[in-house]
Amino acid sequence: MKRDFDLFRKILLFVENAPGGFAPTIVLNGYSGAEIGYHAHLLIEAGLARGVDVTNLGSIAPESLITNLTWAGHEFAELARDQSRWEQAMSSLRAEGRGVTFDELKLLLSSRPPTRDAPTKARQFERDVAAIYRALGSTVQQDVVLAGNQIDVFIQEKTSSGALVRTAIECKAYSKPIGLEIINQFASLVSLLKERKLIDRGAIVTTEGFTEQAREAAKDFIDLLEIADLQQRVKGMASELKAATLEVDEDVRRKASNPIKEQPRIFVLMPFAGEFLDVYVLGIREVGEKLGFTVDRADDIEHNGNILDVVKQKIRQADILVADMSTRNANVFYEIGFAHAVNRPTVLLCRNTDTVPFDLQSINYIKYAGIVDLRERLEKRLKALMEEREDGDPIG
Repeated sequence: MKRDFDLFRKILLFVENAPGGFAPTIVLNGYSGAEIGYHAHLLIEAGLARGVDVTNLGSIAPESLITNLTWAGHEFAELARDQSRWEQAMSSLRAEGRGVTFDELKLLLSSRPPTRDAPTKARQFERDVAAIYRALGSTVQQDVVLAGNQIDVFIQEKTSSGALVRTAIECKAYSKPIGLEIINQFASLVSLLKERKLIDRGAIVTTEGFTEQAREAAKDFIDLLEIADLQQRVKGMASELKAATLEVDEDVRRKASNPIKEQPRIFVLMPFAGEFLDVYVLGIREVGEKLGFTVDRADDIEHNGNILDVVKQKIRQADILVADMSTRNANVFYEIGFAHAVNRPTVLLCRNTDTVPFDLQSINYIKYAGIVDLRERLEKRLKALMEEREDGDPIG
């Protein structure tokens, strides 16, 4: 019986979408029980799933039942979820006449855009901003990681005196003006990057402007720019902008064809209240960055659709989740439940044990008295989880 990679994909997605990630009976149109059992057996051998051998005298090939997916299985399922991306990857391998392997498929799925459609609004906006700065003579990089934080556009430009100025730029393709919360959060990142001597300035470029509160808070610290202002700077430079746009697109294609290993990711679940800013920046993000993680939370996310769908996607993609239960926030508890349902490793935090619901009290959560205490305890827990992963065991 030959391997069918389309069937591998369908089995992985079937199990992942099953309640609790457990699917003792898998039924897929067009496939016999023997075919499903054999491919389940191969997925277990490949380390993408766990299960039990049910081969018997009547079996025409080895057969297994899958109990749950492994860490690697969840990662592959996430990459293979989009039908268009899957078809592109399979077509590419077949067109080149190469044998199909999980490693090659994972590489192609990681490097290709999610669909054949044009880039999302947010991604296109970032490219437009990068092209304008390149047309203006700056050295431009996209999706740069600085101190464990993803930067949309990083530019270097020389002043008239010859000094080099490095600027981290956040691109916000929002449908309404940027408010104070975004400014405060980005300001904390700018302070961190300046302290590490990685940048000289920070800037936010948006489509719909800024509130008065946001402008007042950012004054003399963060450059606030509207895309219309940038477009005005390149007025009359159509040929330069066209050339810069082609260069930016070529950079994107080059990066896709030669993907760099991504840093592991921590996604943080917590209320967006100002009282948690230090907990996030000093207690979680700096610790994660020190250990080599990229760290973000829901209000870092560029999105044009349902934020809940975006958060669910981030939870599935995260290597580790960190959730603060200190205020019994309903959204946080919902997200913790979803993280557990999709079997993502989750570190729970809380300031006061009285706020921990009964169902979560049996979990080894971190109780912290302050930022210093949180940093020490969280670093130990993250190191332990990383060691488990290096030993080949799933985290969580």
